[in-house]
Amino acid sequence: MDAAPPPQSDADDSRDAVTEELPIRIIGQALALPNSSYFSNYEVFIAEKRRANGKTQLIKLVYVSLPYQRKLSEYGVNSAKIYKLRVTRDSSCDETLLEITWPQADPSHPDAANPIGPPSLGPHDANTTLPCYRTTADDYRKALSK
Repeated sequence: MDAAPPPQSDADDSRDAVTEELPIRIIGQALALPNSSYFSNYEVFIAEKRRANGKTQLIKLVYVSLPYQRKLSEYGVNSAKIYKLRVTRDSSCDETLLEITWPQADPSHPDAANPIGPPSLGPHDANTTLPCYRTTADDYRKALSK
């Protein structure tokens, strides 16, 4: 399991990177890395996007902020609210639900002796790969103001 979301490479700025506005509901935080004073900060969330057919799909949402910007967790995320959020698809950070939510599955992880198990997120299969989307502090702030 990757300990950190991979930084965006120059290849991510290519024609393949699709940025779109999607209706997204943030379910909960999966990973928060220590803050940096010099580089971008990353938080990983499990979220749910609404599809055109009315169904929902779990996704991995990577929130990228600069040291002087608020982290998403500092906003007091309301899991009942749906935001029209600008996101960019990034297949390089796709992971399974189990990989995202249960770091104890990695025997080298320091908390492996105290497994807490993956959170209960309903009937979703823990081995289903969740598509990864990235958003920024600026895009989230704009979604809040709408």
